[in-house]
Amino acid sequence: MLQHEHMLVVRKEGKAHDQYNSFRSAFELLEAVGREPQDSFEEICGDLPPLQKLEQRFQSLQHQMDDVLHKLEKQNTDLLSRVEQLEKTANV
Repeated sequence: MLQHEHMLVVRKEGKAHDQYNSFRSAFELLEAVGREPQDSFEEICGDLPPLQKLEQRFQSLQHQMDDVLHKLEKQNTDLLSRVEQLEKTANV
């Protein structure tokens, strides 16, 4: 019985009754015109909890850093190759 009392308090004080009534009314209107919502949910970034948003942002930043590092390594390799070519030309 204790759990039911807590649920009642949450529903009344948390305005859950009003929210449910609004949802149910909207759902029934959509049903009446044949456009009821699909039983699926497409999660978008805004729906994620803050920790998952941070994890996604961190992964994105890691990928960006990896791309920059790869470009820098290629530039370094190209520069070293160019220096070797110049040294060979200077020694000839």
